[in-house]
Amino acid sequence: MVERLKVLFLLHPIEPDFFSPWGEDVVGPIGDRHDVHVIDRAKPLPPELADADVVVDHGGHTDEHTRRLADQLSGRLKLWQVLGTGTDKFDLDYWREKQIPVANTPGQFSSVALAECAMMFILML
Repeated sequence: MVERLKVLFLLHPIEPDFFSPWGEDVVGPIGDRHDVHVIDRAKPLPPELADADVVVDHGGHTDEHTRRLADQLSGRLKLWQVLGTGTDKFDLDYWREKQIPVANTPGQFSSVALAECAMMFILML
C-alpha cells in the first residue's frame, strides 16, 4: 500500500487563475490517493498543514512567502516540486540550505510548443 501523503499545491504567485487547467491536471490525478490542499502562498499556513510531505509549487518563484513556507516545513518535507519551465526565479541555494529536495518539470509547459516547433522545422526542409 502506498503511503498517503499530505500535499500542498501553491497557487501561481502572479496569476492564481492559472489553476485551471494546470493545477487541475495535478490535483485531479493525485487527489484520490493523497490529501491535497490548494493554498495561497501569501496567506499564513494553517497549523494542520504544518506537517506537509510535499509542496507542488506552480510557478516556482522565490519570495518572502515561499521562504516562510520553506522555513516552516523544513525537516519534514520530502519534496518541493516546481511546476515551470525553469528554476531561474527559484533560489535553489536557500532550499539546499534547508535540506529540502527540489524537482522541476520543464516538459509539462513546453512540450506542445516544442512539438509545434519541430513540425515547423520538418515542413521547412
